[in-house]
Amino acid sequence: MISLLYGLTLVLLPLYLWASGLPQIGHLVGVFWMAVTFLTARRFPWDKAFNYLVIFILYALIVDSFVFLKYLDYHTILSPIYYLYNFAFMYALILTARRMGNFRFFKYTTYLFLLLLVAQFLLNFSGLGRADGGYRAMGTFNDPNQFAHWVLWSVLIVAGGSFYIFRSLLLAWIGLGLGVVLLILSTSRSGLLGMSWVFLSLMLIPIEASLRAVVKGRVHFNLAKLMVKVIPVALLLVFSTGAIVHFFPGIQATISSHADFYVTRIAKGIQKSKENLEERGYDRLWKFPEYTVLGAGEGANYRWQERTTFLDEIHSTLAGLVFSYGIVGSFAFLGFIYHLWKRLPLFWLRLFLIAPFLYGLGTYNLRNTMFWLGLGFFWILADALRYETTFKALNREVLKTK
Repeated sequence: MISLLYGLTLVLLPLYLWASGLPQIGHLVGVFWMAVTFLTARRFPWDKAFNYLVIFILYALIVDSFVFLKYLDYHTILSPIYYLYNFAFMYALILTARRMGNFRFFKYTTYLFLLLLVAQFLLNFSGLGRADGGYRAMGTFNDPNQFAHWVLWSVLIVAGGSFYIFRSLLLAWIGLGLGVVLLILSTSRSGLLGMSWVFLSLMLIPIEASLRAVVKGRVHFNLAKLMVKVIPVALLLVFSTGAIVHFFPGIQATISSHADFYVTRIAKGIQKSKENLEERGYDRLWKFPEYTVLGAGEGANYRWQERTTFLDEIHSTLAGLVFSYGIVGSFAFLGFIYHLWKRLPLFWLRLFLIAPFLYGLGTYNLRNTMFWLGLGFFWILADALRYETTFKALNREVLKTK
């Protein structure tokens, strides 16, 4: 029952049926999954790192309640409710993993996200997916950046799950390939920052392996081993890509046209320079510096109209966090991220955590449930890897240096 509700929640989360900012059908199904999970749980394990998130949510509730009472903007009071929901979602994920068992949980979740990536791929190329302005793909979402955020976390989850299940990153590269194509279709610049970092993190693994081989005097053996493993995969990707382009020339044309448009968007963004900061609300940090201490809360953005022209929410996770919840809120949330960072036993897995924050340089993604789902997934992954094998054994397996 829990597995079914959990899987249904993951499948429906990308489906946006009404306006963004309101709970979607996936969130509503998630309520039933969480309720069953909490009611049937025998134990409720608690880590001190979760206290940081509790402090963050309580502080957000206090700040946003004051702002709501003054300005009566319902968006303000919804924010802490979303944070509470997302924390409950993350904790239910941890309980579900314990209930299912690590191997079954990672296999179930990894394959499901890989299938969802394929489904979004087919949906967009079939012309059934949504498109902003009739061009920028957004799949089943309301916005290309929402779509890119989901794609980014999906690739990270497939990569982490692939390593746990197979001690291999083949699925990670397949997921990355799908993710890059979907990202090109969305032409999301925020997504580009995050996905580029994922690529660099994956590339770090063979580089680190080569360095270790040099140090241990096993250069020839490791290079031969690397060639045996990498070359067939590379050839497979090249021939499969060539076959797709040959039999489906429309796909090549679509990717090519979107890539050109992508480059143009990036070039225009670079030309704007400091204008980008004002267009995303960064200027509130220095035009209203007093709010960076205790926080301005969210919503009621017309408050800033006298000194700034951008009246939407700040399009940055870190800048929005600092401005909306000040020192206390920022310290509390980032305190949890720091504990999660330390908990992950492999450096390249830690690097994965940076990707969503790089995405967040251009978009605020802290209220998005997918962000908290991803954090919960990597918390479970950290525990599973730490307690099932040693750090040295992990390095030997992933770097192939034994």
